[in-house]
Amino acid sequence: MENMREGLKTQTIRKIDQMTDEIFQTIQELVRIPSVVGHEREAQESMVKLYQSLGLRVEKVVPKKEDLMNHPAYIEVGIPYTESRPNIVGIYPGTGTGKSLILNGHIDVVSPEPVETWDGGNPWSGRIEGNRLYGRGAADMKGGLLSNFFALKALLDLGLKPKGKIILESVIEEEAGGSGGTLALFLAGYKADAMIIPEPLDLKIITAHPGVNYFRVKVYGKTAHAGQSHMGINAIGKLARTYDRLMDLSGLKETATPSSKN
Repeated sequence: MENMREGLKTQTIRKIDQMTDEIFQTIQELVRIPSVVGHEREAQESMVKLYQSLGLRVEKVVPKKEDLMNHPAYIEVGIPYTESRPNIVGIYPGTGTGKSLILNGHIDVVSPEPVETWDGGNPWSGRIEGNRLYGRGAADMKGGLLSNFFALKALLDLGLKPKGKIILESVIEEEAGGSGGTLALFLAGYKADAMIIPEPLDLKIITAHPGVNYFRVKVYGKTAHAGQSHMGINAIGKLARTYDRLMDLSGLKETATPSSKN
């Protein structure tokens, strides 16, 4: 059995190596489609075609704010959920009763501004230099999203048919908290025995998440003439103290040191 597993592993890796050119071309094409949070439609249409090319059952899931807003993990991002912002799910049903697996990745990216700092002023070039592919979202995380796709494609091309259900998910707005993406799919019933998200972290497998808490702090001051500054209230000073308390609460320590350069 162990020899069989090693043989299948070697066979799969060899197949993926053979698909190298196809993989990079596909990543290039996806990187060249801008998909900043709130504008994910065109890139998601591309994912629909990819999932369909594997013969997967493809489902579009448009988030509904009323289904999300009472969940403790919900984060308000101020961008409406419409038909132009769907999550895309590709389902391989499996051939038996094996364990199910979700392979999840997000299609959205953060703003590339200021674009003039990109080589050639084009953050969507997808150009390749050496062993690197450049473009907004190439690493975070269109590369990982397509790794999910090609992992399943390699197995199916080899005639290896997993017994368990495999769910490929291309989700929106992860960069803004993920409420309309992964959370929306969980609440819509897309669940499995395990879930893998190939985020581009320089770490080994992580099996926990610290969570994220978004909040806004308002600090009020009182203006005063410099000659009567004692009669004013310095809002910046108050905010600095707030920051220090948050650092104490988090347990983090400042590591930056002032530069000695003039």
